[in-house]
Formats: sequence, structure tokens, C-alpha cells
Amino acid sequence: MNIKTFFRRLNPELDLIDFTNLAYLGKRPVTFHGHTQLDLIRKGEVVYRVEKYNTLTGWIGDALSAGNFFNQIATNKIYPLSQWFGGCYLTDSANDATTSMLAGNTNIVAQAGDDAYSGSNTKRGSFNAIESGSGVNNGKCFIRNVWDWNTSQGNCAQGQSIASVCLTRGNLGKLQVYDSQSAAAADGETNTFFEKLSSADFWIVGSPNIIDYENERAYKVTYDESSTITVVEYFLNTKKIHLYGTLSSPIDTITHTISQTLADWEGVSDGGRMALGYDKENQVIHVFTWTAAGKLNDYTLDLSNDTASLSTKTYQGITLGYVKYYGNNRLIQAVLMDNGYYYISTATKIYKLNMTNAADATEYNSPCTSARDAIIQLPNGDWYQPSYSDDYTIYHHNGSYKCVYGGLGNEGGWLSSATAVMHDSSYALAALFPFVATVNNLESGSEVRKTSDLSMKLTYTITEV
Repeated sequence: MNIKTFFRRLNPELDLIDFTNLAYLGKRPVTFHGHTQLDLIRKGEVVYRVEKYNTLTGWIGDALSAGNFFNQIATNKIYPLSQWFGGCYLTDSANDATTSMLAGNTNIVAQAGDDAYSGSNTKRGSFNAIESGSGVNNGKCFIRNVWDWNTSQGNCAQGQSIASVCLTRGNLGKLQVYDSQSAAAADGETNTFFEKLSSADFWIVGSPNIIDYENERAYKVTYDESSTITVVEYFLNTKKIHLYGTLSSPIDTITHTISQTLADWEGVSDGGRMALGYDKENQVIHVFTWTAAGKLNDYTLDLSNDTASLSTKTYQGITLGYVKYYGNNRLIQAVLMDNGYYYISTATKIYKLNMTNAADATEYNSPCTSARDAIIQLPNGDWYQPSYSDDYTIYHHNGSYKCVYGGLGNEGGWLSSATAVMHDSSYALAALFPFVATVNNLESGSEVRKTSDLSMKLTYTITEV
């Protein structure tokens, strides 16, 4: 019996078979279960223990399929799969396993990587190599990872408790979040907010400066400094594999020419007050210009008819600064559009401007110096704003602006489930904080409150089902 006859017997309507769902014809990860044991210890005696089973998130499966852009993840970054569980986060509220990320409103109480730790980060614990282990039981593989926090580490603030335990990659568990770039530099921390997964960078034809991974689109936006905005739209293979398309070549390319003179444009010779924004929910590109006096011009591009519409507001009391411009008529500086606000960052300030109410404008001191020239938005509401020129990145989480070590440099930081506006160079697949491989939310009443008179031990076992 040939394979075609076999499938016709399974389904007479052979032409309707979705071959992308025939995963059983190839390799796929086995099913795993996670078991959490969290102990509070006083003078060597366990005084409180929480135990609970849980299943895993879809992060690993996505990395193997929907997140692996043309098989660019290096095999040593995938296998063994145990490396996806080498770090941990313990948070003060529940997390949603379906997102494979920490919740946008949760806070990390304790964390650890895959190493021993003796630094100044009071949230960090140490991997316990002696008590950790792995093996095979009745033909099923398992790993047991153990982490310890001493009495000065992982303590809860007043009114705070540990409500969720999550595992992540070992390098991501080490991340330190700082109030300022100077504090990060003084501490000498070198654990970056992302881990590069691809063994080599790759190029996309045309070097687009907007990437929408979920919608399989990328855009290159330029302005000729007189009257024409040009948008080259690329249809890409990202999380799906289509009949056409390769690693670097798009499936299809459409060039949009929009006749529009940008008001208050300041070009190459003047530095620049201009930027790109992208509404990922509606797949709409915005071009911005502004003046120092707080006048913001928002040009919404309609690619269905190649037109632009203008909305202008003046935010009193706000002095909007220059941003970096790279020339070649490319709009690269990014404006974030999120929950009804514009966010504009310069070398020293972050501006939060209400999209509809010009009286609602707030100015913050930036935790990182140098111009911010990219935006990476994550599904949980977090976003990053790295710089092309340094190794520090703004991290926005739950209304707070922090500084994390790590700069994308010439790498685009390509990753699944993210939308990015960034500079034009080579791209690399990356795992970012705060993606997680497991989520174990503790039931109400069983939360753990660690204080300075207690040490803590986490034993997390991953078992094949």
C-alpha cells in the first residue's frame, strides 16, 4: 500500500488534509510533567513545605516549530531539552501558562540560574549541583533541579508572598534589573536580557525596519525628505512554512508609494525628530515628526489605498528632544503605541503622551543613557528599548522603567510572538526574559512567605509521561 492510498483510507477527502498537522510522521517532544517542592528551612529543619504538580508551557514546542525561523536555532541550544529548565523565577502573583511568559503585572521575589552565585543581587539563589541530578526510571527520563537561597536572599517584602514558581533557561534566570545604567555599570553585572539561539545571523532581503512575526509581515519605510513615503511590504515565512519563500527571500513584495510631505521634518543635517510606530493589533504603520515645543504629528498610513492621514497634538510643558538618525532616508527611531499612549525616548528622557488628550503628558528620566532606536513588544505587555550604540536597554514592566544589561547591536533579536521596530542589519533568533518553560501557580492559602530568618530550597522535577 502506498502512502497516498493509506491516507485516502484515513480520509477520503485527501485534498483537504492539512499536512502541517501530520506531526506524528516526524519527531516531536514527549509529554512532560513538572513537580514543585518548595521548602522553608530554619536551622536545618523544614518548617513549611508546598508540593504541587503542573504541566508545561508551549515555549519549547514553539521554539522547535513556530519560533524556529527556517531552522535557525542551533541544535546545541535546543538539545538536550533539559537546558530549557535550568533557571527559575518565583513571583508574587499568578502567571498565565498559555502565554509562556511571566505576567505583565507580577514581580520576581526570588530567582536563580544554572550556577552558584555569590554576588550582590539579593533575589538570586544558587544552583545546587550536589542535590540535582537526572536519570531514567522505567524507560522515562527525568531531571531534578535544586536551588538554594540563604537567609539574605529571596526574602519577601512587607505584605508580599511567593504565589507562583516558573522555570526558564539558565542564562535568563540570572538577569538583574537595575534602576539606572550607572547602577548596572557599578555592579559589573553581565547577564543579558536575551540569549542568542541562532548560531549565525541571517539577512532578510531589503533589510526591513518593522518586523511583525505573528502576522508574517515586515516593512521597510523610507522618506525622500520632500514629498514621498515609500513602504516596501514583505510577506515572510516566519512561524509557518509556505510553498514559496526561503530564509532570506520573502514570499511576495509589494511597494507602496504615498505622496505626503511631512510637516516639521528635520532631516539628516539637523539630527532629527522623526520616528516610526506600528499598531500591531491592526497592522497599521505610523510615521511621526515633532517639534521641541511639544507638537506631535502622527501620520497614519493606509496601505490599502496608499494614503496618509494626519493627526496633530501639542503637549504643553513637554520639550521633545532629538533622536538618532542613521541617514539613507530610513526612519528607524521607534515610537511605542500602547494602551492609548505614545512613548518617545531620547538619550535622557521618556515621554508618555496620551493619544487623544494633549493635556495628559508625562516626562520621565530615562534609566539608560544614549538614544533609543528600537522597540521590541512582548505579548504580556512588557517592552524593551535597546540602543544601537551601547550595551544597556530600557525594560518597561508594569508601569516601571528599568535598565537591563545587553544591547542588540547589529542583531535584530528576531523572536517568536514579538513585534519589533529596529535598525536594518542582520537578525538573530533569541530567547528573551521573561519567557518561561513551566508555570506552577500555588493555590490560595498555600503561598510561601520567606523572611530573613529562613533559608529556602526549590526542588523541581521534570518527568516524561
